[in-house]
Amino acid sequence: MRRDFWARPSRGACLTSTEQRSVVSGRWSVATNNGRQTKSLKIVRESLQVYAGRGVFRNFSEIKTGVFSFVWLTPYPVEFVFDAEKQELRFKNLLPNVAARSAMHRDLKTFLQARYDEQLPAHRRVDMKRAQIVCTNRGGKISLVLKVKNNQWAYGVNKLVNLVHEVFVHLREREAEYLAENFDVSEE
Repeated sequence: MRRDFWARPSRGACLTSTEQRSVVSGRWSVATNNGRQTKSLKIVRESLQVYAGRGVFRNFSEIKTGVFSFVWLTPYPVEFVFDAEKQELRFKNLLPNVAARSAMHRDLKTFLQARYDEQLPAHRRVDMKRAQIVCTNRGGKISLVLKVKNNQWAYGVNKLVNLVHEVFVHLREREAEYLAENFDVSEE
């Protein structure tokens, strides 16, 4: 008996709505991804809470799922965003009033690029195999993003927090006037 004329059953015909969406998007593991996203968010949340528990972050809160607010390094709250879809951790609008293509913006990008340098100690270096640094400037506001590879969320949180601290140390050395004007930090 020839079977080539039989209709093959469609795998999507008996799937749940979540699984059917995955067939349309070309992914069979949407339900698994949701579980992975939940686990990833838990890792990020717990990693940030360690800093808050040690008193590094003040007024720490999760203002909505995956979006955290806390006071750190400046007298103003900063916003930390976990984006599982993009595999990113982001300090949103971290540095205000930085003109695109300005000397300060170029210097900052050069400083960030140097964080991959093998000459740096491991605790200060970002491993390109695990994460990538992105600096965006939208409307004169700098956001620092770490694109996390292979679900290295705890590594990503640690590196991004360390990176932002290093940025502020760098700015204190090279742009003290900027910090005084924008964050009420003394120039001393």
